[in-house]
This record gives sequence, C-alpha cells and structure tokens, in this order.
Amino acid sequence: MADGALKTKALTKDGTVSIRVEKTNVLAADAEGKATGSISLNAKAVSLKSMDVDKESLADSALAAGSSMVLVSEKVFAGAKSKNVKSKKVQVLSEEIAAIADKTFEAQQGDGKAIVRARRQAPPADHATGR
Repeated sequence: MADGALKTKALTKDGTVSIRVEKTNVLAADAEGKATGSISLNAKAVSLKSMDVDKESLADSALAAGSSMVLVSEKVFAGAKSKNVKSKKVQVLSEEIAAIADKTFEAQQGDGKAIVRARRQAPPADHATGR
C-alpha cells in the first residue's frame, strides 16, 4: 500500500489465511446494523463449504454433521452476472432438491419457455348462505 492506495505487485506463489475460532462474523454494516458496502471474493476457484477437515493437512474430510448453509438476499443470482457474463455450467446435485416459488416458477432453454403458475382457488362456499 502506498499513499493509502493498493499497489499491484507480482503474486506470491502460495499463501494462507486461517482463522481458527468457534464463531466468526464478517460484517459490512453501519452503527445501526443496516447492511451497507460490499464484500467480494474473487479467484479462479472459490469454495464455500461446511466440512470437517483433517487436523494435520486441513484437507476436507467429510460434511460437518448437522451443518447447514443459508444464502439469502433481496435478489440472488447464480450462474450469471449479466446476459453476456454467465457460467458455462451450473450443476445442482443432492439427495433432495426443492424449488418453491410464491408467484411464478419459470424454466427456459434456448427460445423455449415453460412457466408454472399456481392458480388461486376460490374459498369454499359457506353452506349456510350458499356463497
């Protein structure tokens, strides 16, 4: 860093940042707790996982028992940054998969499109009034 600005240097071959704690937060929020700013991870390969590791090598060994991961935002985009910048492949693989939408569920391949919409059913008639 020079004069408060980052200065580009040649990459170091290997590097490690390890934070070994029970609970950690990376937070971009103001004093009132309102989310602000941004956090960015950028690399050729990025992994986000909940796994146990080998105590010596720290290599992945198994899914952490009882683990869970939540990805939530007002808008979530997976596989595309824009119409012109998108993943070549997005694969979802699991023992169970659920996709639930309150309004519209849409799937598109090429120019074809399938839209699934839930119809609101009228409430059952009141037997006393017939309405």
